[in-house]
Amino acid sequence: MYADDREEDNNMEFEYKKVDKRAKAEDAPTEQADAEETDDDQATPGQPCDASAAEAEDQTEEAAAEAEAPEALHLDIYQILRLFVGMVSEQAWINLGIQLAPGEEETEVKLTEAKIAIDTLRFICQQLEDDLEEAEKRELDNLISTLQMNYIQRT
Repeated sequence: MYADDREEDNNMEFEYKKVDKRAKAEDAPTEQADAEETDDDQATPGQPCDASAAEAEDQTEEAAAEAEAPEALHLDIYQILRLFVGMVSEQAWINLGIQLAPGEEETEVKLTEAKIAIDTLRFICQQLEDDLEEAEKRELDNLISTLQMNYIQRT
């Protein structure tokens, strides 16, 4: 009796419904209910798992991730350098001992690293010069001057 049941389970084919999670907001409640019904059918303990359905789901998730990824890749060099200015200036403040490093309890002065960060900021600003507006130029010049003054005070 048990052997017959096992053979039946092995011969069963399952129908999986592909759910587009990128649907419009107005269609979401009905599609979400359909997805829950499909998930309920698949989640029953003791049923054999269809590997091809899992692969199809993984491919759908990868396709969705790839569809979102190009947005991050469309940064031009000037935008990347602007992001880098923020990161390097934060390191300069940390190395000057003015700002606390993440996860640390005390500040530590590292003048050599602070000088490298300040010089790097000056170089980046020179490279960005053609793309900056006047207000941005003044802001970056002010940042570099303030960092240089703090560096001189520490030496």
